Amino acid sequence: MDKQVSSFRRPYQSEPGDSLLLPGNPIEAGFTYAHYQRATGVPHEHLASSTMVAVPIPVRPEDGFGETPRWPTARPELMWHPLMWLPHDVASRAEFDGRTETLDEFALRVAIQVTESSLYDPASGTWLDVLAVGGLDVDDPADVERVRLWLSGGPDALLDGLSETVGNLLDMRPEVSPELADHLEMTLDELQTARDEYDPLYAHRSARDSLQFLSECGYAMAAEAMLDALDDLALGEVGEPDPYAPINSPEYVWKPGSRKSLTVTFIRLTRDFLNGAEHTGALEALESQVQAFDGTDDQFLNGPISAFREVLELVRHLYQGSLDELYGQGSAREEGHALTELAADSATA
Repeated sequence: MDKQVSSFRRPYQSEPGDSLLLPGNPIEAGFTYAHYQRATGVPHEHLASSTMVAVPIPVRPEDGFGETPRWPTARPELMWHPLMWLPHDVASRAEFDGRTETLDEFALRVAIQVTESSLYDPASGTWLDVLAVGGLDVDDPADVERVRLWLSGGPDALLDGLSETVGNLLDMRPEVSPELADHLEMTLDELQTARDEYDPLYAHRSARDSLQFLSECGYAMAAEAMLDALDDLALGEVGEPDPYAPINSPEYVWKPGSRKSLTVTFIRLTRDFLNGAEHTGALEALESQVQAFDGTDDQFLNGPISAFREVLELVRHLYQGSLDELYGQGSAREEGHALTELAADSATA
């Protein structure tokens, strides 16, 4: 990416080292989805959400946007975000090798493309500010109003052209230039051959080929996160919470019944994240058991919560080897590119 373009970056719901792949924590993923939906204004039916990817992906309507350039509810304040500018061929499920991408394959593939093109940089945890590339400042009310008018259908050649800018950045074919040839120590003919032979389905195959392994890593991460949540659930006494108690009070007071309702939410989130994993068949029955439970909190912790914990520990034990293998190639928590490099490399393994 051009050095000038790469300087226009913003963090958003991300920190240095964060990968777009394997969010790992079902509870945090729910908050992230809700935040993106409210902030972007993209309707739920046009947000593709996968347990494999940390952020929801805006998907264009099959029949297009109509008379406006984006969703009628899109918020101008978030139009700096590159996910709002994905071309149709990127932000829609592709058909190749005889079948259409699954939701998880689609989400993985987009995450790979967005990362490899530096629209998202996991090392810094920042996104490309697309409006800044066009010379606009989302912190300037006049520029936000300009985007608002464009979103309502008003003409604006600059904003119309930003879609092509993002599309060009997502085109990972090597440019044929003497400068790049010298940098890569290749001849211009060799560089042209590399461009001609570039596989446009490279990211698609990478996502499909790495899905099983990354799913297993995700199972272990989600099980670990939910076990930590159950540890927190077990702390504190039951009673009427003091509304004036300090927020960081060492002992949390649970309102009667609140543990039960929260556990139902935990089980449902876990079922989503562990869909396809072994040992999870008991979760549906466990949810019914929790909803029907009518005992004390101590009985609840020693009964349904203990059974829930057993399922999570089995899952974590079964899939921990895959996660250890991933971390052996470079901690995903410390090196944000580790996951996307693994997914990309699997296509040529």
